[in-house]
Amino acid sequence: MKFKHLVVASMSALGLVLVTGPAFAADAAAPAATATTADTSTAAAPVKHVHHRHHRHHHAVHHAMAADQMAMPAEAHPDYKGMGAMQAPVVEACTANTKFDGELSIINQQTNRAWAANCGKVVAIAGGLRVDGKWGNRSQHFVGTNVEAIAVNDAYLNFSGKVSDWATVYGSLEYGDPSWTDVSDYGYAGYSKAYTHNGDNKVTLEQIYGRIANFDAAPVYAQVGKQFIDHGRYETHAPVRSMTQVLTETLRTAAQVGFITPAGTGTLHGDVSAFNGPLAPRSNSAGAGGNNSHDTIYGLAIGYDMPSTNDAVGFNANLSYISDMSGVNDVEQAIRNFRGDASRHSRVGEIAADAALTSGPFSVGVDYAKALTSFDINDLATINNGGASFSKAEPWAAGINAGFGFNSMGKDQKVTIGYQESNEAAAILLPEHRWIATYNVAAFKNVDLGLQINRDTAYSVSKGQDGESHFGVGLSAGFQFGGANA
Repeated sequence: MKFKHLVVASMSALGLVLVTGPAFAADAAAPAATATTADTSTAAAPVKHVHHRHHRHHHAVHHAMAADQMAMPAEAHPDYKGMGAMQAPVVEACTANTKFDGELSIINQQTNRAWAANCGKVVAIAGGLRVDGKWGNRSQHFVGTNVEAIAVNDAYLNFSGKVSDWATVYGSLEYGDPSWTDVSDYGYAGYSKAYTHNGDNKVTLEQIYGRIANFDAAPVYAQVGKQFIDHGRYETHAPVRSMTQVLTETLRTAAQVGFITPAGTGTLHGDVSAFNGPLAPRSNSAGAGGNNSHDTIYGLAIGYDMPSTNDAVGFNANLSYISDMSGVNDVEQAIRNFRGDASRHSRVGEIAADAALTSGPFSVGVDYAKALTSFDINDLATINNGGASFSKAEPWAAGINAGFGFNSMGKDQKVTIGYQESNEAAAILLPEHRWIATYNVAAFKNVDLGLQINRDTAYSVSKGQDGESHFGVGLSAGFQFGGANA
């Protein structure tokens, strides 16, 4: 299989790099904005942004699959698992909210956003803006792709309210107008169901949750409220969301309990989450009615991050499980679209895994997400022979990317190339194959510019799509202000 061969080839190439590659820059072993390390036992020191003469890395390699992400400056995470985002200096030097702010921003899927650190204040605010432009074929309507010629993808204000030494409230007020986010007006083929706004009001309280934690006293924490579930790894509001992101990104009102603790030269973290399922269960017979109850969906996750320091090898890996894929926002909408109502027959679990390596300026990573069983044919089906027959869908998606970071003319820069593949996911409106390349540069203080080129190939006509290849070029400009990631 093409994807399997790419994984083997990339891992072999990285092995050569580990032996022969030049020593090349890595200054952010732990989040610069929070100054956390695996063995930190006190509050983080004030932030001092350091311009290394070479490229910066953090947390082993960071998101394996988001070669497609021309994200905004990732203050605490300059390059989470190869996503292609560049780090911009933190505007305000301050003490982090907790000594594990960097790990929490990974768990909460916030590595690409400025997050408010209280700095001794009761309330802190940080924010940012990213504008995307797209040229080429903009009529493919694959889910996860922003095809507007120009759009405010993400304008946000994050806030943090310190309640006590043990409790903090976090929130995110967000505005965006990427393509087809309002499913009530346009039907489904949109950028993201997770970011859907109501009517003409494109401003939403995207996240609001409270956290109880004091890592100086205990390695555990609890969160309750609207939040991104720790399932898969991605950057929110990316210009083109990766295939694995579409199958895993979950924004729900949930309760989560977890732990973070030093382990060797890295950090071990895990959590359990629970939230109400969005679709009402039905009986297994095609015509039977549903009910008004909604099952509870559970999630489990565990991960390990070993930072890359002083050109040493960095590594990270994550494994997660969700008990019902209908809780994933885009999968929920695909089932609604396929069925024509807000119910489901089958309860299908899903696993997601990612792993990544860094060595100096080189990074390579892989992502994978897969349904554990087949969907009921009335919930989500695979089209055969152009609609002559249908079979139960058991979708999966995977990807691999490799990156190279460097500093030229005093600007941190990165290039990435990646490949993504899906199977039995035509009904979710994913393409079957995707090649993608990105270039990002930290152009000015707190300003990130990106270029992206992608080639998507649809499923064949016999499988329900047009079988054609779609070529696109995108530009992105990101701005951030205030605070640090948390």
